[in-house]
Amino acid sequence: MSSSDTGGTGREDKGKQQRFADNGVLSFLRRELLIIKPHVRPLDLLLYAGVAFFLAFLTGNAYSGAVAGMLLGTLFVGYPFALDERDQIDEKYAAVGFSDRTIVTGRYLYMIDGSLLVALAAIVISLIGVSFSRVADTSPFVLLSQGSVGTMLLMAACLVLLLLIQLPIYFYFGYKRARFLSSIPLLLIFLALMAFIVLGAGDGIGAGLDILRNQITANTWILIVVLGALPVVGFISYWLSLISYRRRS
Repeated sequence: MSSSDTGGTGREDKGKQQRFADNGVLSFLRRELLIIKPHVRPLDLLLYAGVAFFLAFLTGNAYSGAVAGMLLGTLFVGYPFALDERDQIDEKYAAVGFSDRTIVTGRYLYMIDGSLLVALAAIVISLIGVSFSRVADTSPFVLLSQGSVGTMLLMAACLVLLLLIQLPIYFYFGYKRARFLSSIPLLLIFLALMAFIVLGAGDGIGAGLDILRNQITANTWILIVVLGALPVVGFISYWLSLISYRRRS
């Protein structure tokens, strides 16, 4: 084999590696964030943070603020599907060489990372709200030392679990139809939380959530079950989404 053939083969291999790098999951995530960034308004972020802060501040209960913040934060993670339905960005991704698997994988990573970031922000903002509250019976530091870390970890895990259930619906139906269907789990969670709040209404707003926290703290198996369910539900969710996406495309 001549040196020119060897050099040509080397250039082809480098070209393939470069195309693979350009069309990989990380490249997809960078493009996704660049597309979404102009549509995330600071006012929306302030509204999300304000609801979490003031609910925790008014009730003196960090859980009520954190849950409200997490549920509101899920609105942001649906942006890619909304933009795709409006501007057909997935067709543009395919045109530049992104595979179906890369698009679905990248969107799952975006959703999971985004939901964890939302959960962390909601928890921190709620703890700050409680620290300024006059009706809070404990400080945020006492909350963290009383087994509340497990409860907040469970809340974040439930948020990811909720998104894993919603994602196949978005991939199958598209944004407009899936928006209604995916809101059903949110409504059920909201109604369940309201039931806990009513349960503790005799002792003050948010006492029901304290009852829930105490139950979780006393029964760590609940956290173990939810965390154990995440990879199983995630695997099923991912393959359903990939099959649905391939059928749509």
